[in-house]
Amino acid sequence: MKKTISLFLIITLAAGLCACSAKPAEPAEKLTPAMALRESFEADKGTDCLELAKQLVATLPFSGDAVEVSPGWLTGFDGEITGFERGAMFCPVIGSIPFVGYIFELADGTDAQAFADTLAAEADPRWNICVEADETVIAAAGRRVFFVMSPMELN
Repeated sequence: MKKTISLFLIITLAAGLCACSAKPAEPAEKLTPAMALRESFEADKGTDCLELAKQLVATLPFSGDAVEVSPGWLTGFDGEITGFERGAMFCPVIGSIPFVGYIFELADGTDAQAFADTLAAEADPRWNICVEADETVIAAAGRRVFFVMSPMELN
């Protein structure tokens, strides 16, 4: 009987050690709001800039709006942004959320990657004095460029 109980305890201990030493599953990379918006942008192939901006802002958990923009001084940048034919900005109605997004349509022959690099260089995550954006996501697809500065989580 003692041998049976001892054997049972040894097996239980061994099983416990094996279970505790197993590595936990790696969590999948969390999709941030800006990354989710980029995926929607990349999936869209032809919607007008302003219409696409309205669709994107409608998916966000805050009250927002989208408006057309012209080349010049734009919210979220330290310098003038030029070199696009059409553009739309989408953002929250409340200024305390560090979020701003743009869809730009470039002229034929404009280097989309160079334009995206300019946006990255001029971006200012602290454009909103009280708060700061956590990430900047930029993507180019054909003649269109997507730009978002956002917190990592939006509640």
